[in-house]
Amino acid sequence: MSALTAPTPSGRIATSLGGRLRSSPVCLNTRPPVAAIAPCTTPSCAASASAITSPCVSHNDVEPTMSVITNTVIVMTGPAREARYIVPALRRIEERVALMVAVVDSDGRVIVRSQRVVFWDFDGTLAFRHGLWRGSLIEALTAVAPNHCVGADEVAQNLTGGFPWHQPDVEHRHLDADAWWAALTPLFERAYTLAGVTRPVASAAASGVRAHYCDTRRFSLFADTRPVLEQLAREGWRHLIVSNHVPELPEIVHALGLDDVIETVLTSAHTGYEKPNPKMFAEAVARAGTPQEVWMVGDSPTADIAGAEAVGIPAILVHNANSAGGRSLTLHDAAEIVIRASM
Repeated sequence: MSALTAPTPSGRIATSLGGRLRSSPVCLNTRPPVAAIAPCTTPSCAASASAITSPCVSHNDVEPTMSVITNTVIVMTGPAREARYIVPALRRIEERVALMVAVVDSDGRVIVRSQRVVFWDFDGTLAFRHGLWRGSLIEALTAVAPNHCVGADEVAQNLTGGFPWHQPDVEHRHLDADAWWAALTPLFERAYTLAGVTRPVASAAASGVRAHYCDTRRFSLFADTRPVLEQLAREGWRHLIVSNHVPELPEIVHALGLDDVIETVLTSAHTGYEKPNPKMFAEAVARAGTPQEVWMVGDSPTADIAGAEAVGIPAILVHNANSAGGRSLTLHDAAEIVIRASM
C-alpha cells in the first residue's frame, strides 16, 4: 500500500490507496457528488467543513462519515483544508478503498477517483431495444401507412452494411446529431422501397425512424445489469459505456435509470469513431483519466473484443455463444473474471 504524500507548494497532492471500496457508490456524468468531514466536536478545534456528518478525525477515534466513492469530490473549508486533517482522513479509510488517486487542489477540494475502470458496450450487453432497428422501421412505417403489409424481416435484409459501424475505418467527427441521422435517411428509404413501399410513403416513414428508434420506452436492461454494475462499483470499479450507437444514447441511459452507476456515456455518434477503431478506445481511456486498470465487456467479438485487445485492453465476450468454452457468459461471469484478475 503506497503512502500519502504532503502537499506541494501549489496545494496539490496525489496518492494511491489500496484495499477495497466498501461504501455505496454514486456516479454522476458531469457533476460529482459532494461529501465532507464535519466540524470537530472538540471545543478547542477550529476545523470546519461544508457539511455536518461526524467528528473531526484528529480529535475523535470514531471513523468519520466520508463518502469515499467513485469520482467523488470532498469539499473542505477553513483549517480543515490543511493536509493535517485531509491526510489522516484518507488514511483512515485506506482499508476500504480500491486503487484510488486523490488530488487536493488549491481550493481545498479533494478529488478521489478510482483507477479501475470497466468499459461496457450497450446494446446486447447492458440493454436491448425491443424490435431492434427493424422494429423501429416498422413502427415508423405503421405511423404513416397503418394498413401496410411489410414485415420486419423484409426491411431488415436491406439494412445490412449501411450503418456507420459497418465501416469503422471511416471517421465522421464532423457530423452533429441531425447530420448523423440525415446520413441514414437514404438507407431507410432504400430498405422501404426494396420491400415494396412507394417512394412518398418510404420518405415519410424514413423521417420518423429517429423518433421511433429513440423512444426510451422501447429499451430494457438485462436482469443482471444493475446488480453487476453495483457489485463491481462496491469493489472500486468505475463504469463507462463505450458503444457504437445513436447520438441520443446518453438520454436513453438516463431513462433507464443508470446515472448513479454509469460515470460517462461515449457513443460513436459523438466521438466520430466506431469500434473496433483504436481511436474510439483511445478516446475512452482519455475520458476515464488514463486509469491503471481497464477492462472491456461486450457482445461483439469484432467491435468489442478484438478492438479492445488490439490496443492492449483485456476483454470479455458476454451474451454470445462464441465465448471461451462455448458457453455464453453472463454479466455476473464477467464481474467475477474482473474481480479475480484484480486480486
